[in-house]
Amino acid sequence: MYLIIGCVGLILTGIVGYGFFTADRMNKTDTPSMDAVSDAKLEATRAHHRIERIASGEIFDNIDSSLARLDHVFNHLQEIISGGEVADQRIFPNKDPGLQTEIRIAKEKLVALKAVIWQRVASREVRGTEKEVDSSYFDHLNGFMNQFDRIRSRLEEIKSENFSKFRATQLMIAVICISLTLIIGIAFRRFERRSASDFIALRNVMERLEKEISERKRYERRLEELLTEIRNFAAIVSHDLRAPLVNLKGFVREIARVQEKIKPEMQAFLSGIPEIRRKELAPAIEEDLPEALDFITASAARMETMIQAVLELSRIEKRKMNPVSINMNALLNDLLESFAYPIKQQRIRITVAPLPQILADRFAMEQIFSNLISNAILYLDPDRRGEISIGAEPHPDETIFHVRDNGRGIQQSDMARIFDIFQRIGAANAPGEGMGLTYTRSLIRRLGGRIWCESRLGEGSIFFFTIEVRPEENRDG
Repeated sequence: MYLIIGCVGLILTGIVGYGFFTADRMNKTDTPSMDAVSDAKLEATRAHHRIERIASGEIFDNIDSSLARLDHVFNHLQEIISGGEVADQRIFPNKDPGLQTEIRIAKEKLVALKAVIWQRVASREVRGTEKEVDSSYFDHLNGFMNQFDRIRSRLEEIKSENFSKFRATQLMIAVICISLTLIIGIAFRRFERRSASDFIALRNVMERLEKEISERKRYERRLEELLTEIRNFAAIVSHDLRAPLVNLKGFVREIARVQEKIKPEMQAFLSGIPEIRRKELAPAIEEDLPEALDFITASAARMETMIQAVLELSRIEKRKMNPVSINMNALLNDLLESFAYPIKQQRIRITVAPLPQILADRFAMEQIFSNLISNAILYLDPDRRGEISIGAEPHPDETIFHVRDNGRGIQQSDMARIFDIFQRIGAANAPGEGMGLTYTRSLIRRLGGRIWCESRLGEGSIFFFTIEVRPEENRDG
């Protein structure tokens, strides 16, 4: 509503302003022209009076000065067409054909009048022709003076026509403005209704979004609680499982010690029983029992290693990250020194491209590259010289690192589980408990990145991972 009122007010202001402007323009255009005609007629009258005085002998003067006055009269009329300054008034040019015709007729009559004036002056020297010449003079003079009235009448007509055009234009503008106001009002009304419906729809969407955000936050809090419980559960279970394992290993050692202690008595016992019975019991006492104890000991050690791995993974999840500025080339140079022996022994070619300086947890970056380089060395193909290359590709919001090798590669069927816990892909005799890539993925996730692998069996593998670029890095850059 306020918009419509404002538009109407603006339109009315424009109409009124246009009216004042046009009226002022018409006044400045028409009034000086009318004044110019009046001045010309007055000047012609003065010239006539002077000519009469000269003709009557009242004054003695050259007739040329009076004729010059008549020329000045025509100049006044000519300025109505061409424009100019008359009595400190600006006359705008008027190109009306009718007005130009009337002024041309005035010029013709002025030329005729000047000729008659010369005849009248000459008649004063020839007796008997004065009355006839005077009559011709006054006829031409009246015709010339009446021409001023016709010029003025034409100016009045032009003024009337301009005023009619102004009224028509003003009416047309008023009609257009009213139409625009109606159109704006209808459009605004429709817009208002649509805006109201859109606002209601937007409010409903906002309410749903707020509800979904609230639900999501609730689920995130619940998920964080569950993750915390899982971490604590892993630590508690790992701690509780270690006690039985310690007892189990202790009892196995005790059984082995007792077995060694009673071994002479068992030998004597076997010597005193029948041969058939001795052949049945001897393998069980001398082979099966020690083998079973060794298997229990190895399984307990394997279980303890797995428990320790779970504890380590739990510590990684709990560890607080401490972002610092890291010179990655210096970090890789220091890290590769720890792999100097296997690199030299296996004649591995290592290539490290220029790496960017990043903002991340230094310990996490050392562990990530250590695990990836260790895996690359571990799974190189013994039939060809090993090659490992390390590089990075900076992006505005993240840096993509890669570790490439020409090792044995990974089957596509195994790609989905290479980062899972306790999964060992490739050679069964490779050392480790299958936790390296799991640790690596956990550390990268803690740094806000992601990790993936591309590999072809028999050609090698490329491990990519990302580290997000923090605002401090952009400022430093």
